[in-house]
Amino acid sequence: MRKFLYRAVARACVVAIALIAVPVHASAQNTAPTTPPLDPTSVEAFTDGAVISAMHKDHIAGVSVAIIRGRDILLAKGYGLAAAGKPADRDTLFRVGSISKTGTWIAIMQLVEQGKLRLDDPINAHLPPRLAIPDEGFKDPIRVRNLMSHNAGFEDSVFGTLFQFDANKLQTQDDFLATHRVHRVRPAGEIAVYSNYGAGLAGSIVARETGQDWPTYAEAHILRPLGMTTATYRDPYPARIATERHLADPMPADVAARVTQGWKFADGRLEQVPYEFVSQVASAGALSMSASDAAHYMIALLNPEILEQAGVLKQATFATMKEPLFQNQPAFGAIRHGFLTYDLGGGRMAFGHDGGLVSHFSRLEVAPSLGVGVFVSVNTQGAGAFPANFERSFFERFFPIAQEKQPVPRDAKALAQKYAGAYRPLRRAYFRTEAAFMGLQVANITALPDGDLSVGSLVGPTQRLHPLGGGVYRAVGETSRVAFAERNGNMVAFDEFGVGPAERVGYFEGLNWFLLILFLGVFTAVWGTASGIRRTVLGFETPAAFALDGLCLLWLAGLVLFCISLVSLISDLSMVFTNYPNPVLVSSLWILLVAAIATPLVAIAAIFLARPRWSWLHWARVSLALLVFVALALTLWRHGFLGFSDWT
Repeated sequence: MRKFLYRAVARACVVAIALIAVPVHASAQNTAPTTPPLDPTSVEAFTDGAVISAMHKDHIAGVSVAIIRGRDILLAKGYGLAAAGKPADRDTLFRVGSISKTGTWIAIMQLVEQGKLRLDDPINAHLPPRLAIPDEGFKDPIRVRNLMSHNAGFEDSVFGTLFQFDANKLQTQDDFLATHRVHRVRPAGEIAVYSNYGAGLAGSIVARETGQDWPTYAEAHILRPLGMTTATYRDPYPARIATERHLADPMPADVAARVTQGWKFADGRLEQVPYEFVSQVASAGALSMSASDAAHYMIALLNPEILEQAGVLKQATFATMKEPLFQNQPAFGAIRHGFLTYDLGGGRMAFGHDGGLVSHFSRLEVAPSLGVGVFVSVNTQGAGAFPANFERSFFERFFPIAQEKQPVPRDAKALAQKYAGAYRPLRRAYFRTEAAFMGLQVANITALPDGDLSVGSLVGPTQRLHPLGGGVYRAVGETSRVAFAERNGNMVAFDEFGVGPAERVGYFEGLNWFLLILFLGVFTAVWGTASGIRRTVLGFETPAAFALDGLCLLWLAGLVLFCISLVSLISDLSMVFTNYPNPVLVSSLWILLVAAIATPLVAIAAIFLARPRWSWLHWARVSLALLVFVALALTLWRHGFLGFSDWT
């Protein structure tokens, strides 16, 4: 049961940002390493080896890579499969997820240049009236800069909404944002927590101010001017559906023929999965682009004069855009007007963005100090670590640094004890039953005897953190960092990208207690049901015992159905989005609610009204069973697992 639930929570919450993001590794050395030549031949040889090895080891169907230096394309290449029987090449369009947002923020800055909005404007002044955000008790309005900084204060939502697999259910972006409006859960400007909804609102602002739908605007004012000849924010749904549901024009047939499918490795072979439509939040994640498109994009980002010559952005505007707009804490994690910051080690930084759908994962980094840009995308479930791992290896190979060993601060042991505990990401749902699942994303941080910290993850190996002082820790042998600081009286861990903070929670809010009480509840329910069956067969059943045995059976039914529903979710990752909520899950949660309500009623009826003549040992067993059920009911209520609530 324990292993099963750990897997369930890990898989169900896979799209959430981890406590510590995928690290950028740098090997420790005592002398300055020699830099190998960066030319097309050496770059292609390195990339071929790294990609082919990973494809074989991790069962990846297809990979797209683009590497540029200055204004030169060193490599633009596709590997493996785009679709069944169709190899990927440099012109295959890969789904790049949240890299889409970089174009959205450029569009916002275009409107700033044109005087159509200011970053300090309240977003409600530029949104369609039906998308206006209520204050929900917060004094300050959400401003445009808050959307770019991911600090608008929204909760997050992904279950059954973010991706759509049935084109007949697609909505326009405005319709989707109106019917799936997330709540404000903290003041605007307080802390950055990644938000797809905020980027969706930004796209709607652009559409309203320009009179063009987002895909059309992006093509005319960003993608085509930069030489991205096939890149698009459109999805390949039928024209009939576009007309019936008032959607933007679909992806042209010749472009759709170049788009990769998603894949998964199951039963010892690779198989295609349904297309993931993201057009309902196009400005947040619908971009598809090829290696050739990505190369032209990175060249423009590295050489702002190209942006100005193409009429996309003035050089001065883009220079401002690369400056930090917000940081959760001063050590790292600057959000540069929507672009994320990557630490390459040795004081070198890159800007760019990651992207992830269910079956597609990407990373784009541009390093101005090195004059280099790297883009990697994969099209297979479970391969989300490869883009970051490849780019880490690339910079290690061609731009190595010497990493000095950090001394241990004198108060390291005391600080480790201070920061230890269970941490839950702030990026989660706070309402609806979705909040219950996402609220179980808890990482355990343990103080080690030497002053280091150990981060226990639900999946993957344990990570060791070494103190640098001032509450900042670096992953051992790597350049990724995490910082700890108190916010509003609670300890918070800040990730290196500045968009995935996590708060420390008490034991009874953590996953360990949840699993323990769930196990005790199942054990008690099985024991009580089995005892009731035995008494019934032997003819020893009394009214009081019958009521308590019935309560055990009710709890057992709810818990069994709950586990079955989790199995259906984790058996196929896409089920979290396409089959949530499933009928079994909904039924189980309502049964658990009935069981929770019935527990005190049955206890009163069985003990105080029937007044059974039991031995002290039997009374002890009954009291213990009722105590377990009460604790289980309170825990399920606290987490939100009693009854079901959703958008409808």
